[in-house]
Amino acid sequence: MRIYHFREGQILFQSEDHSLVNEMKKERVVSAKEIIRYGNIVTKSIAGNTLPDRLPIFRFDVLRNDQLVLCTDGFWRNINLPLIIHQSKDTLQNSFIEMGKKIDDNYSILWIGN
Repeated sequence: MRIYHFREGQILFQSEDHSLVNEMKKERVVSAKEIIRYGNIVTKSIAGNTLPDRLPIFRFDVLRNDQLVLCTDGFWRNINLPLIIHQSKDTLQNSFIEMGKKIDDNYSILWIGN
């Protein structure tokens, strides 16, 4: 799951991916072969009855026209979110439906804002 905070079309915040590839990128350059091999390995998640000792908490101000987007990798890997942020709700909904017909991955999105 990724969280974006947009203001006037600019990304103010993007959550960190908890994946093996992302951790490898922090340590060194990752090859395309490694991305393919380890691309779907999740290193942190909230599941079951146990939670980590410390959860990352981010606090930021949300203004009237800001937009928040929560989406899965099936979404952000297949669409350029900053390019569509200014589209109308009807156009977005139609784009999402068409996207769903073209990709092989499932996706979920929660869009909060205008």
